[in-house]
Amino acid sequence: MKRVITLLLLILGFTFTSYAQDDAPVEIETSVKKISDTEYDLIFNVYIEDDWHLYSQYNPEDASLPMTIKPSEGDSGYTLIGKATESKTKTEYSEIWGIDEIFFVEEAVLVQRIKLDDPSLRQVSLNIDAQVCKEFCLPYDDDFTFSLDGGEVVATVSTVD
Repeated sequence: MKRVITLLLLILGFTFTSYAQDDAPVEIETSVKKISDTEYDLIFNVYIEDDWHLYSQYNPEDASLPMTIKPSEGDSGYTLIGKATESKTKTEYSEIWGIDEIFFVEEAVLVQRIKLDDPSLRQVSLNIDAQVCKEFCLPYDDDFTFSLDGGEVVATVSTVD
């Protein structure tokens, strides 16, 4: 009996160790494209680890949590123009929810257009709140700061812990 329990503990330990190796299933790099003196496209290049997927902002409400992109808490002086445009997504029926779900695999590009209400604004911050899944799901919630001053933008890299 002790051998069976020891074997089960080893298997569970190995399983959790292998999940721990997938501690950063999403990496996001950002950039800015100036459209006019008051409009900018804020671009998120998303890289997703193999076997993981990230839900779209257009995923149905009665399914896994859809992604949201909004101004970071306390950030103001600009307005989002609609929802972000998205690169190609995948749609697949979920047995759990009984509905088609929409998500990204491998990579995604999200482009959020903003309009400055305060033309002197030189930087803005957006928050992405999402869910990334494999056999289990992890929440993703991070803020990204974009420089609008026309200088070279240094990419911000973020990973899920």
